[in-house]
Amino acid sequence: MSARAENVSFVHPLQSRWGYVALLFLLAGVFVSTFKLASPYSYWADELYSVTASNESLISLHRILLSDLHPPLYQLLLKGWIIVFGDGEFSTRSLSWLFAVATIYPLWKFSKNYGVVYFVCSLAVLSTNVLFTFYANESRPYAMELFFATLVSTYYFTEINERVSLKFLIACLALSLSHYFGLILVG
Repeated sequence: MSARAENVSFVHPLQSRWGYVALLFLLAGVFVSTFKLASPYSYWADELYSVTASNESLISLHRILLSDLHPPLYQLLLKGWIIVFGDGEFSTRSLSWLFAVATIYPLWKFSKNYGVVYFVCSLAVLSTNVLFTFYANESRPYAMELFFATLVSTYYFTEINERVSLKFLIACLALSLSHYFGLILVG
């Protein structure tokens, strides 16, 4: 007698002590990335490129983006971010921090449907990964790529047997405009 997926009931992850372990890992990862965001250190060369390019006029930024290796979405968002919040290290890096922390939501929403073990492992791997903290504190498009890649992946597996949704296509477009590796993933 085979069990079908519809008949399997899962306990919500936070109704298990292991769900709270995942939550602790998650909070620790966010705390470390927040603490690192607040610690002063100088921009490195690629971050200087991003901030300098985003401080240019739209015409100059367009010329710069034509010769850039990365698609334009992050630079354009960073330009708007700088106009609103300034071009200091904390403010420009906080855009990436927001994208990194926002990555938690779609992963949380997706992984809770696959049981406690999957939930705990997914959130623990994300929040304890050194790259999560590193990219959350860097004025580069990598945290944004992580966010959109997570959206695309979770939408794909959620909608695998359904018709392609508009939100999936928008996430694919945003991912392909954030980094060329995103374009490869979308392909």
